[in-house]
Amino acid sequence: LTSLPPGSIGDGAPRFSPDGRMVIFLRCASSSVQDLYVVPRTGGEARRLPSARRIAYSPVWTPDSRELIFAASFNGVLRLFRFPLNAAAPELMAIAGEGADMPTLARRGGRMVYTRTFRDANIWRVELGPDGTVSGQPQSFIASTRFDGYPDYSPDGQSIVFQSNRSGDTELWVSGRDGRNAAQLTRLNVVANNPHWSPDGQWIAFGADTGESPDIFVIPAKGGAARNLTSNSADDVL
Repeated sequence: LTSLPPGSIGDGAPRFSPDGRMVIFLRCASSSVQDLYVVPRTGGEARRLPSARRIAYSPVWTPDSRELIFAASFNGVLRLFRFPLNAAAPELMAIAGEGADMPTLARRGGRMVYTRTFRDANIWRVELGPDGTVSGQPQSFIASTRFDGYPDYSPDGQSIVFQSNRSGDTELWVSGRDGRNAAQLTRLNVVANNPHWSPDGQWIAFGADTGESPDIFVIPAKGGAARNLTSNSADDVL
């Protein structure tokens, strides 16, 4: 088990250190917070390891029991991190690339194997007749080599807002009605998702996973500063 089951709240996925003295485990406090904790085998208070507001997965020990390697969802993209237990913060293992998960280390020989997952989701379009029936074949409409999804037409039908991680972070983008000239709308460095236009087309409401708890934001449709509408400890989603 590399993570807790979806929707679970609590502790799980324990792993003994190779020297048998410590146990690392995952603690899920909400849908957007899953931290690493370590506790002595003999019992005592569990210590939270600083994760820089990441959602942690798949923790494994190095053979000397001094460091951890784990996967984390950072701005919607899985990456591997290395974490000496006496360090202030994890260190990104950039060489592992994006989509990295499920690491395991050989006890001898200095080898690590892991999984890389790539998700390429695109937005498609289909023409509708006057009575709402489909006329013609579906066509790829907004596409990149990354994830593009959650599209929403503006009230006047001239623009489309959608979610994409084509920039490396999961942000919101706006294109013309033909899917062209896509421009990045948000630059929050968090996971922005599920956007919807206001009735007058002047604002876009969306959810954002800030790493502490999901909140609802609004941003001017023409760009500008996003405003948090629900800054509290609850999980707020659209």
